[in-house]
Amino acid sequence: MKKHLMIVAILCCLSVLAFAGGQKEGKTEGEAAAEKIEITFPHMNAVGDPIDQTAQKFKELVESKNPRVVVNVYPAGQLGDDKQNIEGMEMGTVHMTLSNPDYLSNLVPEFVVFALPYMFKDWEHVEMAMDGSVGQQLDEMLLEKEGIRDLAWGHNGFRNMATKNKPIKSMADFKGVKFRSPEIPVYMKMFQAIGATPTPIPWPEVYNAMKQGIVDGMETTPTGFVGAKIYEVAEYVIMTNHLYTAANILMDNDFYEGLPGDARKAIDEASEEIEPWQRKMVIEMSNDAFDFVEEQGMTIIEFDTSELREAVKPVWVELTKDAPKAIDLAEEIGDLID
Repeated sequence: MKKHLMIVAILCCLSVLAFAGGQKEGKTEGEAAAEKIEITFPHMNAVGDPIDQTAQKFKELVESKNPRVVVNVYPAGQLGDDKQNIEGMEMGTVHMTLSNPDYLSNLVPEFVVFALPYMFKDWEHVEMAMDGSVGQQLDEMLLEKEGIRDLAWGHNGFRNMATKNKPIKSMADFKGVKFRSPEIPVYMKMFQAIGATPTPIPWPEVYNAMKQGIVDGMETTPTGFVGAKIYEVAEYVIMTNHLYTAANILMDNDFYEGLPGDARKAIDEASEEIEPWQRKMVIEMSNDAFDFVEEQGMTIIEFDTSELREAVKPVWVELTKDAPKAIDLAEEIGDLID
């Protein structure tokens, strides 16, 4: 009798589960279309800086095009730095993020062409490379090798250096100065080439590292000086324009491919629209940032970069040796303005 009752109970449970599964599979198109789709979108930049504004604008565009898609933005390293956010996409805990070729060169070595010292002449030169064959080839490599879809190319900016209390006016002044560096080869090798001492520190910790004297200097974009409040802990800006940094809006391709068509359409349209908006915004903010940091008391030092350009030439050779197509891509970028 007990055995019979147990069998009946099991059959009842299986029936309930089958019914629940049938209900799920039997949803109408209208019910399925009403379901919310949540996208996790972290980045490591400060609230309000251009990268954060880019993420917020992307959220606004996607949600306006398809109200059932909710983009949850987590700024200021809440879920981690670039490395952790990319790893999160691989694990499925993060759906998309904002990164840059400096970091992506760790995944696809050819991305180093966008991070080489003195690769680009100006904003127009950069955009020609992004929107042309070079950007397309890099996107295809990233998708094929890492399963990451590059939704849009934007600006982060041309980078300059800042020092806590040492005015740097010549190459000789760099000798032995401890500069915060991302743990990325192009930065480490560049600082070594000019005689400085690179000190790897995560971006969210840079302000305190400068304040406490752990490092003597750092480098970032003009808007990075403002967003991270570097003007509170540094006295000088040195106009080196040593690197350009792009901003790439990235999404896990498996997640993208698994989305319903209407959600993918909203993402595609938002990605296309955000590029011109974002680029214009960053250029304007970069120009304004120098005025702002001067008003806050920083001294801007104009710098003859000819010696720097010569000193970093070996960095090009070293960084491209393990990237088979990098030299060809670099030549293609150079040909855009020849």
